[in-house]
Amino acid sequence: MAAPDLALHALAVQAAFHEARLAHTPDPEPNRIGELHTEAERKRISECLEAAFDGLVAALAPPLVLEVGAHAADFARRCRKALPGSRIVAFEAHPRVHARFAAAAAAAKIEYHNRAVAAEVGTLTFNVPVNPRRQVEKATMGSLLVGTFGAQHASYEVEAVSLDAWLGADAGKPSVMWVDVEGAIGMVLDGGPRAFDACLALYVEVEATARWPGQLLDRDVYARLARHGLVPVLRDVQRKAWQYNVLLVRESLLGDPRIAALHRDFFGRVFAPHPPAPAAAPPAAAPPAAG
Repeated sequence: MAAPDLALHALAVQAAFHEARLAHTPDPEPNRIGELHTEAERKRISECLEAAFDGLVAALAPPLVLEVGAHAADFARRCRKALPGSRIVAFEAHPRVHARFAAAAAAAKIEYHNRAVAAEVGTLTFNVPVNPRRQVEKATMGSLLVGTFGAQHASYEVEAVSLDAWLGADAGKPSVMWVDVEGAIGMVLDGGPRAFDACLALYVEVEATARWPGQLLDRDVYARLARHGLVPVLRDVQRKAWQYNVLLVRESLLGDPRIAALHRDFFGRVFAPHPPAPAAAPPAAAPPAAG
């Protein structure tokens, strides 16, 4: 079996493992995945994957870090602490979100740009679903595509760039990437062949079922990334049955001790004991009876 096929098989096993543990009735053994089969536990698994990826990034020490669909640029800011000499570039398409976090990103010496990342340079419509009852934007779910899960959207005309055009000669530098673009990963790939050819490790959100018409699904994404030498190694279970985050690395790194360390870090975190719940406050003393 070829290395990419083995990686995909391992990913399917992980998915089944996560879901089985999440669905299992809690047993007397504490602090394992099955203890909390709730959204909070799914979030914890995602946090374990993020932390393991952060550790890999520090070990790889790439000269270039890219965060696409950055929102607050949290990943970029964590990387700045670990990689003081690297160029770190983040892109956030939503103008109001970018305005909110621009000062903090600048203070962290992050190149934080109010741009969508797409196949080519131009002006595109950025669509943000709106909660119809509260009339509040779901600002973390904006996309260059229009989702099928909500009838109401706020739209913004935004400037778009391609990774290769924006980075120029730096597109060929070894990099790590974090991409969270709500279904629009195909557009990012179309505009960044040189950047993805040079990518050492990638953390990307993918979907198993279509929620944005015209999007690439997970196996399509893997097929595209395999052409750039990237294979999936770890995943979480972000939204049951349809959306998750996956970590891919360059196929030539599969035998690297840093990748073995990545697996140990992730599963060590997943199975680590939860911090104990805070003790309940003692009941307030009853007031003295009136004499």
